Amino acid sequence: VIETAHSSVDFAPTILSLMGVPVNDTGVDFQGADGSEELLSDPSQTILTNMKYEEKIIFSIDSGKSPVWAMAQMGWYKFIVSKNGAPYLFDLLHDPDEMYNYA
Repeated sequence: VIETAHSSVDFAPTILSLMGVPVNDTGVDFQGADGSEELLSDPSQTILTNMKYEEKIIFSIDSGKSPVWAMAQMGWYKFIVSKNGAPYLFDLLHDPDEMYNYA
């Protein structure tokens, strides 16, 4: 199970790395992160135990004609806001199934 919230900017560096192409040797400055390490790692290891992701903030927004929600995740914390409801704050370390709203 992949626990990391990746986005489309992570696709190119991840695929290149999986193909054995050094991302730094392409001459392109990719904004995304290489997620191949997580894809190839021991399934018992997840983003929740990998400290390097704590400094990365991942944003996602509803991409419909009238966006109604947005999400930001940093490390173990995920924050979701919506036009139609209360905000949500999840602690993914202690609540990986997002059952309890701490907002």
